[in-house]
Amino acid sequence: MAGIFITFFPTHKLAHKTFVGFSAGYTTNFQSNNFFAGASVVVRQNVLLHANLGIRQVTRLKGKYIKNFTNSVAIPTGIEGKDLVEDNFMPDIAIGISFRFKDNPFGTNNNTP
Repeated sequence: MAGIFITFFPTHKLAHKTFVGFSAGYTTNFQSNNFFAGASVVVRQNVLLHANLGIRQVTRLKGKYIKNFTNSVAIPTGIEGKDLVEDNFMPDIAIGISFRFKDNPFGTNNNTP
């Protein structure tokens, strides 16, 4: 899966040990696409905690072909697989953690505040 993920935070917040930034991204497996945006909590500029809401592309069986408990639907002969399904988008959530390894986030002899 390929993707891009960005986190933005104002530079005037760099003096604080903990602050909130904006995160967004896009991923794809070359068959479906995912878009997401949310918030990131930056801890000592080295550890980032992310919480995002997104939209995910899914392929589902078309409603007229779904079998329910009261009746069944006959699929006509000669129908192709692409005629049975449709692409939809559905909500998604994601959480994550990122690390920056330039400085030790837990040490006392680093340049970060």
